[in-house]
Amino acid sequence: IMISDGVLENIDLEDKEKYIIEFINNSNFKEPEEIVSVIAGHIRQLNGKRLKDDATIIATQIVRC
Repeated sequence: IMISDGVLENIDLEDKEKYIIEFINNSNFKEPEEIVSVIAGHIRQLNGKRLKDDATIIATQIVRC
């Protein structure tokens, strides 16, 4: 999971990095699309659905054949 600084700028807490790490670690994601959707939705919820800065979230999955 990679997030831009814009994701953190949309979190109005003192320890933004710790908050987002705990949020991700306490979530039960199954697919990369779900990860992006849940994080984006949570950030919008924290800000009344309006982002203060652009935010980029990239999630990938490694699949072994």
